[in-house]
Amino acid sequence: MKEIKLLSLELVNFKGISSLHLDFTDNTCVCGANGTGKTTVFDAFCWLLFGKDSHNRADSAFNIKTLDKDGNVIYNLEHSVIGVLSVDGRSLRLQRTYREVWVKPRGTTEKTLKNHETIFYINDVKCATKKEYDAEISGIIPEGVFKMITNPRCFPTLPAEKQKEMLMRMAGDVTDDEVAATKPEFAKLLAEMAGVPMERYLKEVAAKKKACKDVLAIIPSQIETAQNLKPASEDWADLDKQIQEKRKSVSELDEKIKDRTKVTQDSFEAKNALVVQQNQKKADLTERTNKIRIEADNAHHKAVKEADDAYNAKINEYDKQITTIKNQMSQREGTLTATAGSAVTTADQEIEGVRKQINAKNQEIKALQSASNSQNTTQINLAGIIKKYTTNIKVMEDNVQAKRNEYTEKAKEQLAFDPNDFICPTCKRPLDDDDCEAKRKELQKNFEDEKTKKLKEIQTAGKQMASQLAQLKQELDSYNTQLKQLNDSIAETQKELQDAQGDLLSLQQTLQEKIENRPAEPDYAKVLASDKAYHDLSVLLATAVDNKSKVEKASIPDPIYSEIEAADQTCIDLKNSITELQNKIDNFKDADPVDTSDIEEQKKAINGEIEDLVKRMAKRDTIKKADDEIKKLEQKQDKNNQELAELEGIEYNALQFQKKKDSLLMERINGMFEIVSFSFVSNQLNGGEKLTCVCTVNGTPYPDVNHAGKINAGLDIINAICKSEGVCAPIFVDNAESINDVLPTVSQKVMLCVTRDSSLIIK
Repeated sequence: MKEIKLLSLELVNFKGISSLHLDFTDNTCVCGANGTGKTTVFDAFCWLLFGKDSHNRADSAFNIKTLDKDGNVIYNLEHSVIGVLSVDGRSLRLQRTYREVWVKPRGTTEKTLKNHETIFYINDVKCATKKEYDAEISGIIPEGVFKMITNPRCFPTLPAEKQKEMLMRMAGDVTDDEVAATKPEFAKLLAEMAGVPMERYLKEVAAKKKACKDVLAIIPSQIETAQNLKPASEDWADLDKQIQEKRKSVSELDEKIKDRTKVTQDSFEAKNALVVQQNQKKADLTERTNKIRIEADNAHHKAVKEADDAYNAKINEYDKQITTIKNQMSQREGTLTATAGSAVTTADQEIEGVRKQINAKNQEIKALQSASNSQNTTQINLAGIIKKYTTNIKVMEDNVQAKRNEYTEKAKEQLAFDPNDFICPTCKRPLDDDDCEAKRKELQKNFEDEKTKKLKEIQTAGKQMASQLAQLKQELDSYNTQLKQLNDSIAETQKELQDAQGDLLSLQQTLQEKIENRPAEPDYAKVLASDKAYHDLSVLLATAVDNKSKVEKASIPDPIYSEIEAADQTCIDLKNSITELQNKIDNFKDADPVDTSDIEEQKKAINGEIEDLVKRMAKRDTIKKADDEIKKLEQKQDKNNQELAELEGIEYNALQFQKKKDSLLMERINGMFEIVSFSFVSNQLNGGEKLTCVCTVNGTPYPDVNHAGKINAGLDIINAICKSEGVCAPIFVDNAESINDVLPTVSQKVMLCVTRDSSLIIK
C-alpha cells in the first residue's frame, strides 16, 4: 500500500494567517479556539495539492488574501503554502505561491493590478508549467481518491450514485452465474435469457405483457357482440320433423299428379318417338347439304379470291365510314347508359355511405369499450392506492406520536456524575475542589448542550414527520377526488356506449331498407332502341354495311345450293322421309290433358311452408357459427391469460434475481466495513422501493447519528477505500473534541480540536 504522510506544513499570508509552521506526527492534534485557523490548516493542505479548499472551492471562490482590520485586502503580498510529504518513505517538498501581477500602463507613473499568477515548486525547483506540477501530484494520488480518504465527511455526503459507483468499484461485480447458483429458478431464468441483458430482457417481457393485455381488453366486447348477433334458439328437432312431414306430403301429391297424367304421358312418348325419327332424318339431311355446300364453297372461294384485289380498293372507303359511325354510336351509348343507370348508382352510393357510417360507429363502440375497460382498470388501481395511503397515514400518525413521547422523555433526563470524572487521568489522584467544580460545570454544560441538540433533532424529525403526514393526507384527498371524477366519467362513458349501440342498430335497419328498395338494373337494350339519334346512326351503319356487302357480291355470284341439292338423290330421299314422318306427326291424336291445378296449388302452398321452415332452420347454422366464434374467443382469452400469468412469473423471477444479485453484492460490500453498512434500496411511503444508496452506522441511518458517530463512520469508510485503492493519506478530523473513542486507521490522523487556547498549538 502506498503510504502518504504529511511531515510539515508552512502557511504564509494564507487566509488571514501571516505565518505558521506545523510539524505532524502519526497522530497530531491541532488545538485552538474557534476562529484561530484549524480548518484553514486543512484548506492549506488541499490548496497546496489541488488549488482548492477543503470544501472543493477554487482559489477564486474563497478569500485567500490577507485582510486588514477593516476587512480590506492588503496588496503586494505573496500567498504561499509549503508542505513536506513522505511518499513511501521518499521526502517530497511542494510549494504553491499565489501572487499579484502589477503593471505600469504607458503614460502613467503608478502601477495597477493587472491579474494574478500561481507559481509551483517541486523540491524547491520551479515548475515550467502548472501541467508539470499537476502531473507530479496526480502521480502521487488522484484528486478524487484524495478527497475521499482525507476527509471523513466526504464520502457519506457524495450523491447516492457516486457512492454506489465507488462501492461497486471497491467490491467488484457479482456475475449472473453466481446468482444462478443460489436457486434452480434463477438458473432456468438465465438459460431462457440466452445472453440477453437483464434490462433489455425485462423490456421484452413488459412488451409481451402489454400485447397480452391489449388482446384481453377487446375480447370481452367481441364476445358480447357475438352474443348480441346470435338469433334466438328454437326446437330444431321439431322443425326438422315438420320439414320431413311436409316433404312427405309433397311426395304424395307428386304421386297423385303422376297417376292422373299417366295416359297423357304414354301418348306423348309415342308421338315423341316419331319426332326422334324425323330429327335423325333432318340431321342426315343437314350433314348431306353441308357436304354439298362445302364443295360448292371451295369452287366459289377460288373465284372470289380472284376478285379480292379489285374489292379491297373500294372496301376501305366504306370501312372508314363504318368506323366513324360506330364511334358516334359508342359515345351515344355511353351517354344513354350513364343516364339510365344514375338511379342505381345513387342508390349504391347511399348504401355504401350507410355501410361506412356503420363501420365508423363500430369503431366508436370499440373505442368506447376500450376506454371503459381502461377506466375500470384505473378505478381498481386508485382504490388500491387509497388503501395504501390510508395504511401509511395510520403508521405515520403512530410515528409522530412516538416522536412526541421521545421528546418528553428526553426533556426529563438529568445528568448523573461519574466519580471517575473527578480523578486526574495522569496521576490518578482526586481533583481539587475548584477543579471538581469546574469539571462539574463543564460536564453539565456538555450534557445540556448535547440534550438541547438532541431535543432539536427530535423536534426537527417530528416536524418533518408531521409535514409528511399532512402531505400524505393532502395526496389522499387528491386521490379520492380523482376516484369520484373517474366514477362520473365511467357513468358518462357507459351512456355514450349505449347511445352508440342504439345508433348502430338504427343504421343497420336503414341499410337493410335501402338494400331492399334498391332499383332494378335498367334494360339498356330498350333504352338504346328508344333513342332516335342512336336509331338514326344504326340506320346509317346498316346502310354502310349494306353498301359494303353489295361491293363484296357485285361481281361474284353466290353458289345456288338449292339447285345442287335438288339434283342430289340422297337429298331427295331424305326430304321425302321427313315429309312422311311430319304427316304422321300431324295426324297423331293426342290424349286429352289432365287437370292437376288443385294438386299443384296444394303442392305450392306446402313448398312455401317448407321454405319458411328451412329459413328458420338456417338460424341453427348462424347460432353454431356464433357459438364457435365465442368458443374461439374464450380459448384465445384463456391462452392470453395463461401467457400473461407466465410472463408475470418470469418478471417476478427476474426481479427476485436482481434483488438476489444486489443482496450478494451488498454482502460483499458490507464485508469491507466494521461499523457502517450500505443498502441500494430505500422503502417508500407508498410501499414501493427506490434504488439509491443508504448508509447506516450500527443500524442507525447516517443522518441520525451524532457527530462522533459520523466521524467514526467516515474513518471506517476511509479504511476500506485505502485498502481497495492501495493508498493511504493524512486524515483531517474537524471538531474532533466531540469524540472520545476514535476508530483505528491505517492512515496518519490530524485531529482539529476546539479548545480555549487563543492561538493554534500542537498536542
